[in-house]
Amino acid sequence: MADFFDKYGRKEPQALNHIPASFARGQPEKPFFAILAEDPAYLKRFTDGMAIIEGMSPAVTAGMHDFSWLVKKAEQEPERMAFVDVGGGKGQCILTIHQKFPGIPLHRFVLQDRPEVIKAVEASGGSKMAEVQKVPVDFYVEQPIKGMHAPFPPRGWSQAHANQVPWCTSSGDVCTTTATRWLPRF
Repeated sequence: MADFFDKYGRKEPQALNHIPASFARGQPEKPFFAILAEDPAYLKRFTDGMAIIEGMSPAVTAGMHDFSWLVKKAEQEPERMAFVDVGGGKGQCILTIHQKFPGIPLHRFVLQDRPEVIKAVEASGGSKMAEVQKVPVDFYVEQPIKGMHAPFPPRGWSQAHANQVPWCTSSGDVCTTTATRWLPRF
């Protein structure tokens, strides 16, 4: 990090490349996911690490948010997608929230993540996850699902990053997809 800050200054990166992870691997011109795609062992370590984080996150998410409002919205507006988990990994948050709030039908949840993650989820064959809609996405292009009730941003994206998410306003609390609520990750 010291070398990165010496070269780029003590500021948050403003692009997909020239970030600490790509700098550390000697490929500062490449985005992080491009580097992961080139190195299967690195990708495996990354996904294994994310699985540990994701394994702890669902109980916290379901415990910190009262989704009873979403159950009501799902009943009142059955044509709208209820919940979109952006960067949701294997769908642990979705399954935990559904378990605690079964009034939100599983087919009204959407799991969005990188194509390789979605492919792995589909290959795992979990019966409950089969009901969840799965959409491969690029986190840096326009959100493909419009009119959802509750989007979850990718993990690790703080309010400071909200203005870098194309489908979120600079305040991070109102989504341009006309979401009912923007739900922060903890």
